[in-house]
Amino acid sequence: MKIDYTLIGKRIQNRRKEMGMSQLVFAEKIDRSTTFVSYIENGTRSMTLDTLIQVANILDVGADYLLADYIGVLDSQADQEVILLLDDCLEIEREFIVSCLKALKKTLREEDIKITFK
Repeated sequence: MKIDYTLIGKRIQNRRKEMGMSQLVFAEKIDRSTTFVSYIENGTRSMTLDTLIQVANILDVGADYLLADYIGVLDSQADQEVILLLDDCLEIEREFIVSCLKALKKTLREEDIKITFK
């Protein structure tokens, strides 16, 4: 499997921006240059495992969030679609979407609604 560093970089960039953090501040926090940050966000450079963990910690996400496409935790296409839909959302948007999904699931089960796809 070839890793698409662009997807990882996009998640890093989205989360950094969501936190209101500039590339300069982020670079200082991970003790790297802004050029390096630009490279990883554009997917033109990879990171060491140590840097990946540091990035995840600074962004307050799990490494699995950054590597979601490559660690085999997603069981279905639907799981992947949900991850991609939430990928560029603000935290408040994510919380709202998750609460809507929970309510929908509860309703489907309580009302014993049968779902069919054609």
